Amino acid sequence: MLRKDSTAAERKVSLTQPAAGLRILHSRILFKRREKLKVTAKITRSFEAAGRLKAFATICLADAFLVTGVRVVEGEKGLNVFMPSMKDKEDEYRDVCFPIKPELRQQINTVVLNAYDASVKENEGDEG
Repeated sequence: MLRKDSTAAERKVSLTQPAAGLRILHSRILFKRREKLKVTAKITRSFEAAGRLKAFATICLADAFLVTGVRVVEGEKGLNVFMPSMKDKEDEYRDVCFPIKPELRQQINTVVLNAYDASVKENEGDEG
């Protein structure tokens, strides 16, 4: 513990003590070992006869950040998940937000497609 009347040299020594370094190292190790980010998805709108577009979804990351406008689209190899995008000045579409890590992209795809499957089954149950 530093005193209020401590000198600059005393403050410098206290910052370089091993305990302070261990706390920083410990927080870095915890950061690297962090568990998967919690991702949840909800289908906000489904389309039966809209061509390749099957649904819009909203995803929630870590119960703290929502991403709306996520699309479920039928492709040649099955259903695909696309992040929200906007048209730029060159009339090209650019993703507004996107996962950097491939693990997170795979997790988002899985969660959204599971939500879509559950929505389709629920709609089939309502009709029958």
